Amino acid sequence: MPKGETARKMLGSVLADTFRLERVIGEGGWGAVFEASHMRLRRRFAIKLLYPEVAAEPEALARFRREAMVTSELGHPHIVEVIDFNHTKEGSPYIVMELLQGEDLHDRLKREKRLPLVQVNRLLGQMASALQVAHESSVVHRDLKPRNVFLARIGHKVDVVKVLDFGISKVLDAATRLTTADAMVMGTPSYMAPEQAEGRAQDVSAASDIFALGAMVFKMLTGRPPFVAGSVPQLLDQILNRPAPKVHELVGGVPPEVSEVVDVALRKRPEERHPTVAVFQRAFRRAAGEAGEPGVQITEPPPTKHGFTPLPPFGAALRPAVARDGAAPVGSAYAPTAPTPIAQAATIPLESVDMQTASMQRQRFPDTLRSEPIEPQPPPMPEPTSSLSFAPAPAPASSSAPASSPALAPSPHSEEKATKQTMNEYGKYVKPKLLSRLLLVAVLVGLAALGGIAAYLAFKR
Repeated sequence: MPKGETARKMLGSVLADTFRLERVIGEGGWGAVFEASHMRLRRRFAIKLLYPEVAAEPEALARFRREAMVTSELGHPHIVEVIDFNHTKEGSPYIVMELLQGEDLHDRLKREKRLPLVQVNRLLGQMASALQVAHESSVVHRDLKPRNVFLARIGHKVDVVKVLDFGISKVLDAATRLTTADAMVMGTPSYMAPEQAEGRAQDVSAASDIFALGAMVFKMLTGRPPFVAGSVPQLLDQILNRPAPKVHELVGGVPPEVSEVVDVALRKRPEERHPTVAVFQRAFRRAAGEAGEPGVQITEPPPTKHGFTPLPPFGAALRPAVARDGAAPVGSAYAPTAPTPIAQAATIPLESVDMQTASMQRQRFPDTLRSEPIEPQPPPMPEPTSSLSFAPAPAPASSSAPASSPALAPSPHSEEKATKQTMNEYGKYVKPKLLSRLLLVAVLVGLAALGGIAAYLAFKR
């Protein structure tokens, strides 16, 4: 029976009275990955199942079991979570993992070709965080490639890195001798370190993962692997004997400092590479920060105590980095983008915000927050009795006294209005104080009366 038919025939079956196989996510010659629902909980999982004929091979079964054990023991937010390991009634081993929504880095690069420098820095930070934990636990992945880096959507967060497939990982200083599979060339050629390409399994270390990580960063920035050849032997020859090209020579807009950091990760000798993935990530962050826009935070913010990543501050528009001279070449993947509406709203000058606030306050409190003095309004002019009769203007009292304009002379009506307004304002502050004092006096009188009554009762006894 074909492998695909075997996977589809298993749909609807229940594993360990707990997981119902609902859909085939992917399949291959070794087995299949299913989407499964929990029988008692409203949650879905991914189940990676090994076919019985493949599980009959001791090396394949040991590798599958090692993937489950190593991944579950690491327990990192950027490493896929393993929930359980078990066997079906037919003897097929399976791994229960968290179900991820999104796409792997291979599909992302196939669609977008290259990624902006800011995004590469963010993804590298998450991958380096996961690998640093693995290396501190003496675990080397040995098969880092875009297919094994998943960009998940979790809640409102996107592009959350999940490192997959520790099936061919190597546990350093393990008390087991090398098997036939360990002595073979393990890994994917395009991202394989020179010591792996030569089959020197005893020399595989954390530096091998640093080489593969540098190769992935190279492809994210340029759209191609660092070594390209027409056949696997030619590709291995380039990995062993030829230096990788410079990133900034292939793509405009990438500073030479970034290119140098990637070049160090791709050195032939393991001791010449970055000592740890954390050092690699910090060096890349510093080099990428020099190419970023002023005030843009390109590092991943730390999670809060509730596990959520805080949003960037208002006004910090996360945009791709541009060239040193401020302009990116036409058609470059690093061309600056227009600020988002949130960023535009957040960059309002402070003076404008103050004026808007003052305007709203005047609308709510027109009498108390008026910044200009209240000028008395002139009295209404009398209406003429006819089109030919007008009231004559009053003559001046003397030639030495200047004539006063009716528009400037205060009227009794305006003075009375101003007096009422002043009394109203005075009452706003006086009445509450007067009421509070009267209340205090009443309370004191009441306490005194109670004290007198208590003294009288005590005297009577």
